[in-house]
This record gives sequence, structure tokens and C-alpha cells, in this order.
Amino acid sequence: MHFGLLSYQDVLFLVARCGSLYGDAPFSWHLTTKKARSAQAPLDTPDARTFFRVYLIDAKTSTLKAIRDVSLSPEFSREMLATLSAQSARPWIGDEAFKMQIACAALHWPNDKKFMSACTCRCVGE
Repeated sequence: MHFGLLSYQDVLFLVARCGSLYGDAPFSWHLTTKKARSAQAPLDTPDARTFFRVYLIDAKTSTLKAIRDVSLSPEFSREMLATLSAQSARPWIGDEAFKMQIACAALHWPNDKKFMSACTCRCVGE
């Protein structure tokens, strides 16, 4: 699996490619629960990695096809956490503005291949 990060205004996009399949997930620190916010520990060494679980779901049938735990490279982990830290320091823009920024990003990068090419940081999940 290949991953990319794209920060666009107040939205962080995580872009993924698995074989010929692409997907993206818009994210805001402000939309996470307080429990999830406190669960993310800072990286304590230069080679530390973040981990997360990826779910592959068939969009037509809503069937769960696979679950995979992945680790992200140290560089990717640092970039993602720095972006989230900066995002957390800014005030929440509101649901409508967040949705508008996602829609504007879709106009700039109309498909996931273009999203991936615009990413500022990329890695292969392990």
C-alpha cells in the first residue's frame, strides 16, 4: 500500500493506493473525539512510526473485504503529526466550511491519481 499526505486549507487528506485502487480520506483533528486526541502520543525517537488500521470495503455492497494494520515511515509519521499539530492550534472552521474545502479540493484534483501526485509526502505502508 502506498500513502500520501495532502494538506489543503484546513483539511488533511490521506490518499491511499493499493494496486490499481485509489482512495482518499479527508480529516480534521477537530472532528476527532477527546479520547482519540489524547491517544496519539508524540513520536519519541527520530525513527518512531505511527500505526493505523486500514479497512477495504466494497463500495457497491458495503462488504468488508480486508483489514490490515500498517506502519508509516518515520518521515511520513513526523509530517502527519506536525500537520495535525498545526491544525489543532487553529480554530474549528465549522462543518459547512470544512465540506466546502473538501469540494474545492475535488475541483483541483478531480481523481485520486491526481490527489496522489499532489501529495507533499508519500510512503509505502509496511
